[in-house]
Amino acid sequence: TKKLIFIVEKNLDFKEIYGLQFKTSGFEVEMASSNEEAFSKIKDIEDDKQKPDAIILDLNLKAVVHEEITNINISADVKEIFEKLKLIQSRKNTPLFILGIYPMSSLDHPEVFADIKPERFIDISSATPTKLAEVVKGELGIK
Repeated sequence: TKKLIFIVEKNLDFKEIYGLQFKTSGFEVEMASSNEEAFSKIKDIEDDKQKPDAIILDLNLKAVVHEEITNINISADVKEIFEKLKLIQSRKNTPLFILGIYPMSSLDHPEVFADIKPERFIDISSATPTKLAEVVKGELGIK
């Protein structure tokens, strides 16, 4: 059976590209492009209506503009999404991959990622959709 990937990506172009890449790579894909969609799908995961094998979160969600990223001022909605994904990650043992722009990483800014330990922080300025799919497949043990 196909592995299910849940992707939270605000940019509609990237959402389409990532969705296509993961489908082409043999995954089933669920996506959210807004905080509201993310909260709805997270609720489904919490209620066991969906069981993703991995979650990919792009930090470029609503209210997270470039200046805020460089100042590490993440919106309340994104912090809430972090908190909910952290619970899913630990309770359901679901790998979490965070997409962002270097140097926004767990090593450079531990205060942002204090309780979230993603399997990988992926710098989207240098990672192609193909590379992203390969990284996720590798972490899930898929050849």
